[in-house]
Amino acid sequence: MATIDNKLEIKKTSLVPDQSAFNDVLKLGAMPVDVTITVTTKGVVSAKKFSTEEMKKHFAPTAEKIIANYEKIISEELEKLAGTIRALKKSGGNGAADPEKMVAETTLSVNNAVASLQAAINTAINTQVKTEAQRDMNLKEARAVTAAKVGKITIAIAASAAKLVATAGADIAAYVKIANELKSAFDELRQQLKGEKVLATDVVTKIIAAQNTTEPDKRKHFLDDAETARKKYRNHLAKYLSQLNSIGSNADALTKAMREAKSLKKGVEIGAQAMGVKRECTALQAKYDAGTKNLDEMGAQIVQLGGKIDDRTGFEKLIALNKEGIVAAVKAAADAASLTKGCEALIKTIIALA
Repeated sequence: MATIDNKLEIKKTSLVPDQSAFNDVLKLGAMPVDVTITVTTKGVVSAKKFSTEEMKKHFAPTAEKIIANYEKIISEELEKLAGTIRALKKSGGNGAADPEKMVAETTLSVNNAVASLQAAINTAINTQVKTEAQRDMNLKEARAVTAAKVGKITIAIAASAAKLVATAGADIAAYVKIANELKSAFDELRQQLKGEKVLATDVVTKIIAAQNTTEPDKRKHFLDDAETARKKYRNHLAKYLSQLNSIGSNADALTKAMREAKSLKKGVEIGAQAMGVKRECTALQAKYDAGTKNLDEMGAQIVQLGGKIDDRTGFEKLIALNKEGIVAAVKAAADAASLTKGCEALIKTIIALA
């Protein structure tokens, strides 16, 4: 028995060529369609040979109808996803599910649907062949086989909605509020850093002046001035400690919030930065605590010297305390400069999500 394989190829660059309904929030990869329909005709002496044009005219509309139906179904799924993402984008994503999870679920659903395209076309063509065989002897013994390949769909959040993926339903407003509080405390600390050297130097200058003066009245005057300068510096360090405590508390709050914000894409990064800031705060607090204690000892020594202005040993102890306090303060100030960099990086990371 003679047989002839009549082939028809249908190629499309994309199963969903029109993406205008969702490309504002979704980026869809190409889904090339490659379908080959083979209709095998049989005959005792000879078999019917269909031309390419005949195959197109005869079977292409059936296959195109199936492809168009799949395009419609998939487009509707993508439009539904796009609508959800637009709503999340408008609301800032607060309280919403993870957009990436929704994209992954839609991707899986669409690819599963596409996997049945070949069978759908094959069934439709075979049904057509059987129906037409009733009036066309050339198709009496014919059979159809379809081979279809469709590129797997890839869906991504478009650049216009990319921030939504980073926030993923997290309450960014709450984190930004903490970041702004952190920034306020940090800015005040940075301003205080500018005046620290002047205050420290003033204490040094007054104490050295008192030590170098032999006249009792002048020495007492310089000691009074040194005590005034010491109190200013002591109060300055107390403000430092207050600001460091504020920064540390906000860093703690962020760390706790990041542990709870499991869907926040930058949560781990922000949490790590917050913990780093907290560690620096703790280290600085220890140094400034030591500095305040040192200044308290200086205060007691100044009071003692006020009654014994010719006590050289007392002056030597005061100078030693003063030098020790100033050196510690300078080192702490350098560490505080390091803290400012950590704070800046943390604040920028959070504000960028808003």
